[in-house]
Amino acid sequence: LFRTARGQYFKDRIALGLPVIGNLNRMVIFSRFCRVMGMLLNSGISMVKSLGIVERLIANRVINRAFRDARQAVEKGQGLTDPLKRHPVFPAMLVQMVAVGEETGNLEQTLVHLSNYYDNEVNYAVSSFTKILEPLVMLVLAVVVTFIVISVYLPMMQMITQIQL
Repeated sequence: LFRTARGQYFKDRIALGLPVIGNLNRMVIFSRFCRVMGMLLNSGISMVKSLGIVERLIANRVINRAFRDARQAVEKGQGLTDPLKRHPVFPAMLVQMVAVGEETGNLEQTLVHLSNYYDNEVNYAVSSFTKILEPLVMLVLAVVVTFIVISVYLPMMQMITQIQL
């Protein structure tokens, strides 16, 4: 199933819908989009070519399809904000910041600032996730060690009780 295009799209859609990991994955993708797009626009590459490069960079097929639609809309003469608004995968803050960047003419700088924001959010989310995961790992290790101790001492105790009889 996952070898077909439809199956891969379905898998990527599920990956984005996972509670913690999906949100983290989404933030990493948008951080990468903002950083690369900002650098490309700063370098003087056109919006359409930049979106084409970003489209090839994003591996998630759901978000990739949204970028393809955005690139096609920009090729037709629309701004970047309207195509991003149409897709629910893009967060409202990203769309609003892109709109502000387009209106002020500082889209490159706005995208770089957004990229820094998403990088900070990813770092915070990963550190929070690891802090939550630490006690769970300790609990699992405690259960494993308890199982090993019981499996070693139980036969010894049975032998001792049978010797005394």
